[in-house]
Amino acid sequence: MREKILSAICFSGILLGYISCSAGCRENKTESQKTVGPWVEESYLESVESKDYDGYTFCVLVQNNETDLGSHNTICAEDLTGCVYQDSVTERNRCVESLLNINIAQNIGNVSSGINSDIQAGVSNYDIAYPDFEAAARLSVKNALQNLNLVEDLALQQPWWDEASVRDLPIANSLWFAENSINLQYVDSTYLLFFNQNRLTDLGFESPCQLVREGKWTFDAFYNMICSAAQDTNNNGAADAPGDYFGLKTSGYLKEALLSGAREYLVLPNGEESCTPNVFSAEVRNVAEFADKLLNDSKITAVAWNGDGMEAFNLNANAVYNGHTLFHEGRLCEYDQLAEASEDKFGFLPFPKASEEQEFYGSGVYWFRHTTLCYVIPANAVDLHRTCQISEALAIYSYEKLYNTYYSSLHKNDPDSYDMLKTIDSSRIYDFGFIFNWGNIAGYYDSMTNSERETNPKEYESMLNKFEKEMEHAIHALDPGRE
Repeated sequence: MREKILSAICFSGILLGYISCSAGCRENKTESQKTVGPWVEESYLESVESKDYDGYTFCVLVQNNETDLGSHNTICAEDLTGCVYQDSVTERNRCVESLLNINIAQNIGNVSSGINSDIQAGVSNYDIAYPDFEAAARLSVKNALQNLNLVEDLALQQPWWDEASVRDLPIANSLWFAENSINLQYVDSTYLLFFNQNRLTDLGFESPCQLVREGKWTFDAFYNMICSAAQDTNNNGAADAPGDYFGLKTSGYLKEALLSGAREYLVLPNGEESCTPNVFSAEVRNVAEFADKLLNDSKITAVAWNGDGMEAFNLNANAVYNGHTLFHEGRLCEYDQLAEASEDKFGFLPFPKASEEQEFYGSGVYWFRHTTLCYVIPANAVDLHRTCQISEALAIYSYEKLYNTYYSSLHKNDPDSYDMLKTIDSSRIYDFGFIFNWGNIAGYYDSMTNSERETNPKEYESMLNKFEKEMEHAIHALDPGRE
């Protein structure tokens, strides 16, 4: 009974929090009539049992990534402020704290240093942590993390754990880091395409959302729309005049996003004793050639880092906000700035499939330093059972409370946005090629996307030798008993 009463109180608090947000927080506009259902339809709140941990302080160490745009990486928020997402975090914590008789504390800093220092000093200041992927990879090789696959009290197959992370991130038969609903920053960092709905209407184009539903949203369809949307009014071969329009604007990770859209990996995830480089496959080369075609055509694509001087940079970077491009490659965390800086209306899309024969769409997760954070348990955790019980309670409450709050602020009851976000959320993938980057395999792929740069056999052999050496070193460190 106590759990049901607490759930009802907390849910009422969440509903009351659906009011206008301050700057930097998404506004939740209430429609007169709902057109879509809740993001999470099944409740698991009653599965969280009441326990008494005697006022224990559950401490979470979170990597400082304040430079990343608008990411939702907060574990502890201030008291109710009127910001819907932050208030949902506060209400979640109050529910779990009351149910388990604990206090939840958050430290923001360098996760690698924090965990390594604790281990060296023989102390345990943190119950769980959220490092970025690169830091998590380094910590795992140093045996500084718990193998989540061996922790019995984590329900890794339940929906509050990100299925793709549990599928793609095991290595050496072990899972050292994963994603769950406690921290939605990994959702923020998922690749997607924004499209300008005003521009789409002006051009009279078919809705790309319908193409997605029909399984026809492909590289070819994407390219045709980009080319049709581009306009070069002064016929100088580049979109650089006031009346010119781009088809696509990219900020720097188009190559990686296209690769995930094709559901191709630089390193094939098998979760077993070794990893296989896939960068030399015909499928990856096809993606690299398509990326090259887009990135090196200044008439159709605005590249914000093209090196043509600050004037060109500003023109290209602002193409999204002034309505002079149809598509914009981005991440969900960029939505706030996009909505606030432009008068136009934007929709969401997954990245296109390589072809119609590809069964599923793919949505990669941005991996660069200090951006995407992941769940870990330090190797020196004192009470694993308690850590897991509290983690699971936080994840279950987050799954229902934070997910519904977060996604409703994005789709705003629009069926197209709702469907596209569902597709993106269900198609997430993770790539060890970017996370561990053995042999600089990510750099090798980057060179493949530039037709002006020839790669020679010696460069290929050097990369492959370094890959195998560094990968084997990591596998042996993660599985010392391996022969």
